[in-house]
Amino acid sequence: WPGVKMVVLQQLVAASLWGRGSAKDGFRTFRSHPSVRAKGCRRIGAGMALSDPETSRLQLKEAADLLVSEFLCKSDKDNLTVAFGTGLVASLCIDAVAERLKDSEDPLAKKAFFAVPTTPFSAARLATLGIQMHQDGISAGTEHVDICIVEVDELSRTETGDLAAIKARPSDMVKGHDGLYEETSLAHNTNTQIIVLAHESQLVPQLGGVLPVEIEAKAWLESAEEIDDMFLGDATLWRRPRTGTANPLGGSDPYITAQGNHLVDIKFEGPIRDDLAQVDSWISGVEGVVAHGLLVKCIDAAVVACEGGAEILPGRAPSDVSE
Repeated sequence: WPGVKMVVLQQLVAASLWGRGSAKDGFRTFRSHPSVRAKGCRRIGAGMALSDPETSRLQLKEAADLLVSEFLCKSDKDNLTVAFGTGLVASLCIDAVAERLKDSEDPLAKKAFFAVPTTPFSAARLATLGIQMHQDGISAGTEHVDICIVEVDELSRTETGDLAAIKARPSDMVKGHDGLYEETSLAHNTNTQIIVLAHESQLVPQLGGVLPVEIEAKAWLESAEEIDDMFLGDATLWRRPRTGTANPLGGSDPYITAQGNHLVDIKFEGPIRDDLAQVDSWISGVEGVVAHGLLVKCIDAAVVACEGGAEILPGRAPSDVSE
């Protein structure tokens, strides 16, 4: 498709745009704006790279503890079902739940608590810690899930006052993201509360960078071409490989999700200039697209790990919440 042709030409002249990471680092240097700064968060960073992984992990653990305390323990539901995804955030939240369930006097232990794993990663972690899982899981629908905890890669507040986020980017810990379809289904369920957890370095004034899309394998190229036409000049598309960086078509070993689908990364050269709700609608309307990593108009709250302590951000502007 046109975007691929351009990237291939660029590769012939120089190294891969993303193979060395220089472009990834370069287009994020402009992102430093106080408009998204949470109260108590003293630093705005630029995406997934955390300067001090161990310190950041401790901050994320504190945020995970706060999330479990405020949204799970204080839930007004006696029967509580919570969905967990993949990655470090899911692991920390599952650990926090396990610690509370050990104490019979803890508010969470007094509930009929069930977990729903959206990935094999979370299923294995829940089983290891002996946390009871809902027998139906996601396959039986999403109506029985009360809360879904989602790890995000970027978090921003839109002009309308809503929080928006991008999730499911590849990382050193998670190359693919088998829970993308399940988490998208939960995000579209009005009965499920979506709580996201992020580090303060992932707060940005405007979303941009990599936006993952899960596409059915049978006609993924046609679907990708249609998406490429939508953002021609603003982004390039790369099918995600199972390992390494491959090429725009994903090389000879593309990543395949648990559902047998492909992951295609829309790589924006800068911030997403179009209305995010419109982008959501455009991508979702492409035949063959089963899910994508843009969360818009569905986040109920965000817990942000900060240097000065974890903070809770409302999912909507204060005026919208009061209404």
